[in-house]
Amino acid sequence: MVCVDKSQKEDPTNIMNEIKKIADKKGIEL
Repeated sequence: MVCVDKSQKEDPTNIMNEIKKIADKKGIEL
């Protein structure tokens, strides 16, 4: 569902930030 194609080549921490944002919207704590 989540497309992190471009982000993967740039910065791994950027992906984690995106995941945290999505999880935060859904009310999930990582």
